[in-house]
Amino acid sequence: MKPPVPERLQQIHVSPSGGQYEPIVSLDSRKAGYVQDQEAVQRKLFHFCSERSWHESAKTAFVPRPILVSPEHQRQWKELNDALVSAITDIVERWWTDSASRFPERTPLEPAEEDLLRWIDSQVPSSIPPYRECRGSWRPDFLVEEEKSEGATDYKANFRISEINAGFSFNGYMYAACGQQALKEEGICDGDNRLVGATEPAKVS
Repeated sequence: MKPPVPERLQQIHVSPSGGQYEPIVSLDSRKAGYVQDQEAVQRKLFHFCSERSWHESAKTAFVPRPILVSPEHQRQWKELNDALVSAITDIVERWWTDSASRFPERTPLEPAEEDLLRWIDSQVPSSIPPYRECRGSWRPDFLVEEEKSEGATDYKANFRISEINAGFSFNGYMYAACGQQALKEEGICDGDNRLVGATEPAKVS
């Protein structure tokens, strides 16, 4: 039997033996089964990257109880990401040339920072590729709100970006690749329970 598609994001627990999942409403972290699951997945993580490769407490912070998402959630995330990429690229490429938008005035920088960015901009495209060809990375933080359309019988998740950081998310990268592979090898996803991993580890690593 195919599991129901969730309208709301929910955290679930799946036995490593590949059993059916159960939503976690309240979690007793001292429960023996949960502790054993955590230890088993963490051992798997160290198969992919040595214990020394993990930053500080990241090696013990991974939780083997994933968030259940639907294809609709993934579609929403992709649309939001595509819009974000287009918007940021457009703003960066017009930062110094669009006098009507007054970007430097609205987001003032230190003189040394502005001088550096102007110099970088002067090197495009002779020495440095255009921004759209070397965007780098950013890490949006988002909130999830429940939205109910007129006539609908249930709520759906709606994602709202709260801030955007430019720092590279080490934990997110490691968990996306190694963590997803660990869940797969423990039978938590891509097994008989019909749960499919939302990330393909090979594409991340």
